Amino acid sequence: MRSFARSLRIVVAALATLWLCAGHPVRAGDGGEDLGSLQTYIDGVCAFLSMSTCPQIPTITQAVLEVAAMVDIAPEAVRSSTSFAVPVGPYVDAGNPSHPPGLGCSTAGCVDPLNPIAGLPIDPGVLSGLRPLAFIAAADGKGPAKPAQLYNSSANAFLYAVGGSSTANSGSPQPDTLVLFYDDPTRTNDNFRQGQVIAMVSLPLTVLNHDGTTERAVATALQFRNSGTGRASCSASTITGDFAGAGTLQTISPAALGVNCAIAFAASPVSPHPHAIFEVTVPMLITPNTDLAIFSGSPIGFGAPFLNGGGDFGFTPSSGVLGASGQSIGIGPNAAPAPSTQLTCDANGCGYPRVTPPSSGTYALCANLPREGNGNSPVPSVAAFYAIGGDGEVKLSAPLAPTIPFVCPAGM
Repeated sequence: MRSFARSLRIVVAALATLWLCAGHPVRAGDGGEDLGSLQTYIDGVCAFLSMSTCPQIPTITQAVLEVAAMVDIAPEAVRSSTSFAVPVGPYVDAGNPSHPPGLGCSTAGCVDPLNPIAGLPIDPGVLSGLRPLAFIAAADGKGPAKPAQLYNSSANAFLYAVGGSSTANSGSPQPDTLVLFYDDPTRTNDNFRQGQVIAMVSLPLTVLNHDGTTERAVATALQFRNSGTGRASCSASTITGDFAGAGTLQTISPAALGVNCAIAFAASPVSPHPHAIFEVTVPMLITPNTDLAIFSGSPIGFGAPFLNGGGDFGFTPSSGVLGASGQSIGIGPNAAPAPSTQLTCDANGCGYPRVTPPSSGTYALCANLPREGNGNSPVPSVAAFYAIGGDGEVKLSAPLAPTIPFVCPAGM
């Protein structure tokens, strides 16, 4: 297995070097950027690895994240490549290495709240070592939040994303849980009404079918509700989506899908005053059959946590929750879980049919967060894309000046 992994990383590294150093013709993306060449690179990696399906990325921001995740480099490096005519300026990015790191804590008495995650809420002190994206909330409730630079004084909501380890996976160098922190410095009042919908979070979940080789995307909305039993409880919250694939929305407990949530009130790097920090943990779903480019690890030798640990196959819920064909559910590594296209071969070779890019985009990670005062609906506060790299790093990105309309998933 180790020899296979080493050989595979060498080959993918060669592909990465070839595509990132060779020029390609500019093709129209959203706003004239080089979406076509980015997708050509993604298709090339998928085809070389004989992946049965390959993600078809609808927007330039997501395509940059996907390439960055496959090659294990920063999104900024993809944009600066001479292969892709992608402007560097109108985006914001963030990336956080997974926990546990390869060697774990190196000093006596070292404590890492993300390795393993013993329960929620996670100590907000971990945020001091993470890099967030910043946003300006849509105070009027219309449209998604606007991404902003971290130094923008108008920024009033922040998203951190990082890979962590569940207690069941303790001792492994492989992250198996995506941890999301929604930092809401404008909410300093911790007096929520019992049963009140405090916040809403979108989760782009994926169901792995029993065949182990096909998947389907499930747009999911998590509603934080005040249980009245303490901030750490997720027991009153609900999660909604077509998990069974029957065309009908189901509203169930987050725990039924392995999702957990909590609210902490504490200081953070963005504010010295105690304020609301919403925490969400989601099982990762990364398999060799559907995510081989990520599963095989860093092509430039920065580790292969998913290969070495056997992959992350999500959470297996009770019978019937995922319908007759569903096996497990979790959050996948790709910047766009759907649509994907099947590998087809003819006399001219093998490839993936192109999907026409849409005229608008849908953010993967959105959140509506509360402002001060009770009785008001949460307002759109976070809107971003993500991808998980072969080295376990979680990457975030959002366009500052999108040239096509971007919206949050329905229901947000």
